[in-house]
Amino acid sequence: MFFLRASKDSAEALTKVLKLYEEASGQSINANKSSITFSRKTPAALKTVVHDTLSIQKEGGVGKYLGLPEHFGRKKCDLFSSIIDRIKQKAKGWSNRFLSTAGKMTMLKSVLSLVPSHAMSCFQLPVSLCKRIQSTLTRFWWDDSMGRKKMSWIAWNKLIRPKDQGGLDFRDIQSFNEAYLAKLAWRIINNPDKLIGRILLGKYCHNEPFLAVDVKVEISHGWRGVLIGRDIVMSNASWEVGNGESINIWTKPWLSCEVQESPMGPAPLQYLNLTVSDFFLPNSREWNVDMIRLVLPMEEQKILAIKPSVTGAPDKLSWLGAKSGSYTTKSGYATALSTRTDPMDTSIADQSFDWKKAVWTLKTSPKTKLFVWKALHGAIPAGEALRARQINVDGKCKRCNLPETIDHLFFHCPFAKQVWTSAPVFPSIEYNGSIVLRNQWINLISRKNLPPTGVEGQLAPWILWGIWTARNNLVFNDKLTSATETLSKAISLAREWGTCQTISSPLPAVPPTQAHASPNCIVVKSDAAWNETLNVAGLGWVMEGQNRTSSFSLPAHHVRTPLAAEALALREAIWKCRELGFTRIRCESDSAVLVKALKEDTFLTGLYGILIDIQALASSFECISFNWISRKKNVEADVLAKQILSVELALMASPTLV
Repeated sequence: MFFLRASKDSAEALTKVLKLYEEASGQSINANKSSITFSRKTPAALKTVVHDTLSIQKEGGVGKYLGLPEHFGRKKCDLFSSIIDRIKQKAKGWSNRFLSTAGKMTMLKSVLSLVPSHAMSCFQLPVSLCKRIQSTLTRFWWDDSMGRKKMSWIAWNKLIRPKDQGGLDFRDIQSFNEAYLAKLAWRIINNPDKLIGRILLGKYCHNEPFLAVDVKVEISHGWRGVLIGRDIVMSNASWEVGNGESINIWTKPWLSCEVQESPMGPAPLQYLNLTVSDFFLPNSREWNVDMIRLVLPMEEQKILAIKPSVTGAPDKLSWLGAKSGSYTTKSGYATALSTRTDPMDTSIADQSFDWKKAVWTLKTSPKTKLFVWKALHGAIPAGEALRARQINVDGKCKRCNLPETIDHLFFHCPFAKQVWTSAPVFPSIEYNGSIVLRNQWINLISRKNLPPTGVEGQLAPWILWGIWTARNNLVFNDKLTSATETLSKAISLAREWGTCQTISSPLPAVPPTQAHASPNCIVVKSDAAWNETLNVAGLGWVMEGQNRTSSFSLPAHHVRTPLAAEALALREAIWKCRELGFTRIRCESDSAVLVKALKEDTFLTGLYGILIDIQALASSFECISFNWISRKKNVEADVLAKQILSVELALMASPTLV
């Protein structure tokens, strides 16, 4: 695929390039299978010239490339309608007819919801198409295996909620589309020199930067989707201070690494164009406290807590949805979904109920978990529930002839009472008034099984399932099951499932061996102590090697987190090693998070300036490594850090001692 200006000179240049390629490779371009796509305003005479020069007479733009349309008209839904056909085709596969409810959930999440992923990662899908895709997924979830339409008991906007909020974590198609587009925008922001960045920025961002370009009427559908993704990124991003030269203090969020925060305006005219770098002392990366107090006195503590790059690294946009500061589709989806859903849609009961403990951490089969989830939502087709949905059925219990509500079916019916009171659990279940399933469920699953049941997990979910199957046998098969048989069947199913989950114990793991430092290598152990009340830290490090040990420590003020203190200690230690002329060092820290970030060359939100400095300093050494050690092996550095912190706190408490 080639992009060029519609002119004779450009066409002739491309012809020469293609001929050189044919001569070098021995391959020949097939003009009959090639096509040219022109912009709308290209004159007919110029089209003819280009066709003749390239010897390609076919015009393209109306077909598909890698399953995506080459040209967009007004009816975009028709261009992507094949997505729905592919979803339906996969859903109707013969193997899907035998799926349980848990199997259908896996199929929907892992297969059907991902069918439009390729299209969504490139273009914005029409809202109406997203709704049609959602409708197709809804019907797959609720309908039976033979394709017969059944009742939807729970709204889709509840199914897409996270599991800990009472949903099933199904994907909202429109939000997922926006998350994919935001991923594309993030790549352009961080890698503008890549091919896609050069093409799109070169075409649409001539006079203004990508983050400031407006959405114009005449832009392409693809570029419009990129700008939608950009807006998603910027809605939950903040700037990390490097050299501070590209961050305007008024227009960009930079004061916090947790939420978007910039100084309150209006900005004084004389300070309108100030950047963060103007708050540094001359020829330094240390904060100019007098300047900060003059311009932003209310933000002094927040600014002083920011640790800029002392090596002058450029500023970086950080994604607030992930601890690493890098955008991920998962975190972007959560952000997009939060802007589309109303927190008030979640009832108070759903917010306060512990769904994780009540359903998803139960030691029972996935099918049983989903049944419990439906029961807790009241989505079980009991008699009264069907009548409430205008279904003409007898809503009476077949055993006691009382209204068959969900609570009656599982607890108040004499049959259900006999099952529960006979259950071999401790403490035993007693009836003291009416029982509401959601109110009593946590209590029921917390009871211990008595021997010799042989069931390790909770028995209550299996009893619930046993009562339901016994009810269905009576209603549909006219088969009466006793309470004893129902309880025995529940225990048998629980024991059988538990036996299948038993995994042979693996071979004992070989403990990892500690790698020793190579000869002429200095071992640097660093640690930090942190006072949360005053945000003061003590930094300590020990250098071992060349038959000697050296100890260093110093205090640090305005440190917001213990992890920041650990990173500062390591940066100071490496800096000291460079000053002393060491070329081969082995850095050891008891902060696993910090060591992992340095090994994987990633950043952590709020620590960009420190980590980028460590990486820059590391490049000046002949050999350097970062390793985690336990606290027991880092006692000396820990003692140094605590000692200097104690001294600093004493000086702060008694200024007259200074």
